[in-house]
Amino acid sequence: MKFMYIILLLSIGLFVNELVNCVTGSCSAFYLGLSIILLLGAMLATGKAEYEDKLLNKQGS
Repeated sequence: MKFMYIILLLSIGLFVNELVNCVTGSCSAFYLGLSIILLLGAMLATGKAEYEDKLLNKQGS
């Protein structure tokens, strides 16, 4: 589970980095789009892992 949070934090950092690059004027639409897709994927994967963890805990009790 910690692995998912690490990936989520890394993707947030990459997204913020690309946003800062766009604000400063050296924007690359490809890398910005790629970081958005990575961020969405990490959010979905983390949410799914949390949901599955809740279901497993519910079935165990």
